[in-house]
Amino acid sequence: MRALLANAAWYASSLPARTRFLRNAPRAAEVQAAKLRALLSANADTEFGREHGFSHIRNLEEFRLRVPVRTYDDMRPWLYRTSDGVPNVLTREPILLFEPTGGSSGDWKAVPYTQSLQREFQDAIAVWIADLFHSHPGMMSGRSYWSITPPRPRPARTRGGTRIGFASDLEYLGGSARWIRHAIVPPVAGTFHDPEGFLDATALQLLACEDLTFISVWSPSFLLVLLERMRALLPKLGMQRARAIERSGTYWPRLRLVSCWTDAAAANIVPRIVREIPHVPIQGKGLLATEAFVTIPLHDAGGAVPAYASHVLEFRDDDCYDLTELEEGGTYDVIVTTGGGLYRYALGDRVRVTGRYGALPRLEFVGREQVCDLYGEKLHAIQVARVLDEALPGARFAMLAPECPDYVLFVESDDAVDAAAVERGLSQNVNYAHARAMGQLGPVGVFRIRRGGTESYLKRCVLEGQALGDIKPAALDMRNGWTHWFDGEMLTNSLLT
Repeated sequence: MRALLANAAWYASSLPARTRFLRNAPRAAEVQAAKLRALLSANADTEFGREHGFSHIRNLEEFRLRVPVRTYDDMRPWLYRTSDGVPNVLTREPILLFEPTGGSSGDWKAVPYTQSLQREFQDAIAVWIADLFHSHPGMMSGRSYWSITPPRPRPARTRGGTRIGFASDLEYLGGSARWIRHAIVPPVAGTFHDPEGFLDATALQLLACEDLTFISVWSPSFLLVLLERMRALLPKLGMQRARAIERSGTYWPRLRLVSCWTDAAAANIVPRIVREIPHVPIQGKGLLATEAFVTIPLHDAGGAVPAYASHVLEFRDDDCYDLTELEEGGTYDVIVTTGGGLYRYALGDRVRVTGRYGALPRLEFVGREQVCDLYGEKLHAIQVARVLDEALPGARFAMLAPECPDYVLFVESDDAVDAAAVERGLSQNVNYAHARAMGQLGPVGVFRIRRGGTESYLKRCVLEGQALGDIKPAALDMRNGWTHWFDGEMLTNSLLT
């Protein structure tokens, strides 16, 4: 009953955001234009605003002329001054904290958060939550599991005295956290330094939770690891609960929905989740980065649509477009302008238009525009993912990484490893083929992982600063040294089949 009341209150508090979002969708371009004007007006007297003439910008076209698209590295001069405590650099609002984020390239970034940015995130979350309860009312009767990462070790403050990092993932939810705390499997007490203990404690909590109705994780790989831990820990359960699981044939007879990434490199992992938890629908996550909430999954849309009410969104191929100008089938880089002080910021994420939901395009995450370039081969993460999907369809884990001087394929699979197919696929990239022909690159090596590929990958990412629950599967990882992390062996050419 406590979970039901808390979920009902959460639904009621989130419903106005969903109602506004659906009602205003036909005039999304007007909402975007008004949001841009408000951001420019509020921040015209900042260092960045004065330098780029915010006070003279009247529309998106003029904004594009005065403000170039920038990456995180391009923004560093302003971000450094902000982190040093200099006020009024990017926004008039004070910076509440810097949230760290890292990726498969091994880089580390810190994103400034203001009250405006938090509200933008919370509005998008509210739309999604209300849509979940509206579309799956059975979720309301029980508890949910949300992947909540244990605290990470980090400096408490920047040099300028600003806090680094949210104390808990629940801070993203703002005021809604008061409802969710009464309706979730309680976060496991643990430390960032002990991922093994954290996983075991979480698995035991999930085994004990008979009334689970909803699972929300980022990476399906993480959920698979939890399910494997649960199987191993079943003998530690009380006899009554163990018998109940055996009788029902499932851990959670009331489970109504699983939410996780389903696009790009995660797509190959989802069928394994379906086999583990049959008859439970899986909803793909929207595209959410530390910097911005890009798309919101909606049940009736059959996918995710732009979070047009949260940030100013642009989409780029050869040119830049607003969300009304996107063509079905087109693939675009995402550019965001947010209340956190990032203006025309290139996220590095790519989306494909798969259809429309009323006036809004339906967007699918394709992958990150990461490029590995040792000798001019310019291997793109999206291309590598496609090659591995086609050449290694049965692999439990597959990843390409630069182990200088050449690339190594790390693979865990019961099937033969068709390294020749991987080579042929990579060689469709003319730059890679040229580097191979010139002898700058040798053939891809193969490291066969005996067991635990996903767990070993997660462990390294965690120890290098990433949050456990939101580590994306990576077909191409820019870091080297992976042979020391996986349990397995390098294969000679005669052993590749």
